[in-house]
Amino acid sequence: ESSDLHPEKKVREWVERALPDMPLGVAHAAYGVVRGKLLVAGGVYTAGLRDGLEGESTLLQTFDPATGAWTAEPVDLPADDAFGPFPGTRRGCAVGGDALVVVGGGARERRLVDDDDAPGGHRFEVVEAPPRTYAYAAADGAWTELPPLPE
Repeated sequence: ESSDLHPEKKVREWVERALPDMPLGVAHAAYGVVRGKLLVAGGVYTAGLRDGLEGESTLLQTFDPATGAWTAEPVDLPADDAFGPFPGTRRGCAVGGDALVVVGGGARERRLVDDDDAPGGHRFEVVEAPPRTYAYAAADGAWTELPPLPE
């Protein structure tokens, strides 16, 4: 179909299509389309947990448009002891060739500490995660830490 303003140009339209639910619904995940498949790595979830708590996913969830199905497999996500997978709550993602590149860092409510003045006697302490950059190579399924972005 052509456009009235530019008959030589093709008009592209969004097609709304419902995808099946992910195996585990997450927020704050790293994601991108690599080799024609949607990759969703890590993230936080609340399903099955007590109100106010969240867990950290160590899954790589992949949607394949050719089959219309999701797969999920546990993977060794980049992590450190203080922050868990993908340190920090801020992240940006990009795709370069066959790699998903993830840049992250930022403050995060990470540690539960005792506080007699807080409801329930506990509160979350905010901790700053250092900036980090990682690349996931789809060909071999490996994560590599890259030099961090300059501050």
